[in-house]
Amino acid sequence: MYTASWKTLLSAGLALNAAASPIFKFHNTGLHKRAPAIATAFELASGVASDCGANAATLQTWFDESLTMADTALNAMDRAEQDGEIRRVLSNLFGIQFGANGQPTNPENFLVVQEFLTAIRDFINSGSSPNLSQKTQLFCGSQWMTPVAWDSDLIGGDGQPVIDHSVNPAEPYHVDEEITFASAKADGLTPYRVLTSANPANLPQVSAYIFDNSYTAGQYGGTYCDGTNSLGATYDGLRHLHQDFPDIITLCPLAFTKPQYNNVLGDAPRANRNVAASLPKSSTLFHEMIHLVKGVSETDDFNFYSVSKCTNDARHNNGDTARGAPECYVYFATAMYYRMTGDNTGQHWSWASGRGLPVGPPPP
Repeated sequence: MYTASWKTLLSAGLALNAAASPIFKFHNTGLHKRAPAIATAFELASGVASDCGANAATLQTWFDESLTMADTALNAMDRAEQDGEIRRVLSNLFGIQFGANGQPTNPENFLVVQEFLTAIRDFINSGSSPNLSQKTQLFCGSQWMTPVAWDSDLIGGDGQPVIDHSVNPAEPYHVDEEITFASAKADGLTPYRVLTSANPANLPQVSAYIFDNSYTAGQYGGTYCDGTNSLGATYDGLRHLHQDFPDIITLCPLAFTKPQYNNVLGDAPRANRNVAASLPKSSTLFHEMIHLVKGVSETDDFNFYSVSKCTNDARHNNGDTARGAPECYVYFATAMYYRMTGDNTGQHWSWASGRGLPVGPPPP
């Protein structure tokens, strides 16, 4: 019943080598891609709790940057055969091994990474994904969900208590009297009453319930974003008891203000620091969209908030969990952007297996 993933910030990073690749064939992908309007893919919270109105322009920029990151990472994979540094980063983060000819010796692992990045790129471009039954709701805060007691009144789709007329006098049903909720109570989960629409002007509010103790660690409810390190979370609505429940991404206020993150993709990285110290603020949305399009159950990233965790796992268990962790893709896409496109001054960076190193503008 764990149906959500949460993103917390832990100090960590990719050990990025200062040694540049002997083959410097930079592929300049140009300026940031212009994505479609973010409203094609998300219903942004407006006029409800956790409103996104003040962040609408920023979210569009993040959507654009996420497309740029996915596209650049895919371009890098296309160049891996000719570029030893790209191969090293793929090996370090995802456990992909390469032969002397530059071809992956475990091509199935290469294809998994390629497919993840393709899925997020296609979602941004089209606003849809095979895993999504309806438009995803995007909230800028966690007040869209409120923990309730099992013996509280059951609220129906009209926002009013559901009345049991079989007793005299008639009285509201309790949440635990709804028969379809019995398994959730038996599993010891916590009920939450939630908003099912981020914008009631476009879609009427419907009262619904989710049952979870992963999204909130069993205690936070609508105060999830009050956590010191809480950046964002994805709730996989397809795993809800009601199959028409929408998927929901929560972006916490900290995601917009985190001082350790660069304001935009392209801000100069911090020399001799790992790539985790040079992530753009848009990386939180990028991270959560991977959960969204690939499914929360397929992208378990518990404790994957350091590059060392990605690199350690890449050496064990065939690297399977690293290839399912969104943050490992964040590190790869960010590193490849600064290697291939460069920062806002035109400076390119080497990210092989140690620390970030400026290596000059692209060759003519």
